[in-house]
Amino acid sequence: MPQALSALTSRELEIFNLLLNGVSPKEIAYELNVNYKTVDVHRSNLYRKLCVHSIQELVVKYSSCQIKTDSASSGESAMLVPSENRPAKGRRLKIFVLVGIAIAALSLIGYFFIKSPAKKNVPVFIESVAESEGNWDKWVHSKSTASLDYSVRDGVCTITVSGTAEPDNRYRYYTQAQYYYTSEANKTYTYVFEAWTQSGTRHVNMVYYWDFADDMTLTVRNIEIGPARKTYTIKGTKLPKGGLRYLGFECADQLGTFYVKILEIKEYDPAAL
Repeated sequence: MPQALSALTSRELEIFNLLLNGVSPKEIAYELNVNYKTVDVHRSNLYRKLCVHSIQELVVKYSSCQIKTDSASSGESAMLVPSENRPAKGRRLKIFVLVGIAIAALSLIGYFFIKSPAKKNVPVFIESVAESEGNWDKWVHSKSTASLDYSVRDGVCTITVSGTAEPDNRYRYYTQAQYYYTSEANKTYTYVFEAWTQSGTRHVNMVYYWDFADDMTLTVRNIEIGPARKTYTIKGTKLPKGGLRYLGFECADQLGTFYVKILEIKEYDPAAL
């Protein structure tokens, strides 16, 4: 085991240590001040290096030890210490939980200040995103040959994919324009948006639910977008968990510019259809 652990980078060791101590991927992202998709990339890399395929398997194989690291550089060595010597990490976990509760409380306060009675379904504003860009953000895989830029004006997100397009649409998810919204567990939502291209036709996937811990994604694939402005209505399935989610428009396999305007995200009752 020590040999396998020595192959991990300092960031991977840090995430490995937090996973062993029961810290969720979303909490790790908050702690390290990175996008939780970045945590996913590091998690995938350390799984591959340690020959495990899940958090459960990681805990079973490595629960008898933890990694002691310093944060000076990525070339530092790691040291194994017995699992019973974990009081400091226990305190860190409590701090993470308290910070998570505080962030959730602040988000709720922000929600009630921002929403208006006439717009009950307006998603909560995400403070980490620049105000001029609303709830939009982007994510690009570290291995992507394509890049993505976006801007928002009058509610319309202009999304431009440049560089080299991914040759296989299986890697369409390598670049995403993401619109964040809040949701409730076991609810179903209708997603209404306008979309059109600068020219020509393209296909995108739309992710409306992704959960790291359960490795679960709900996606509508191969949505065709053309140069004519068109309204799309997507009726999703029940969301297993609530909280902060995003609509991810996956687009790495084709270069060019297209536009998206989110019109509405609202709950619906499938039984009423």
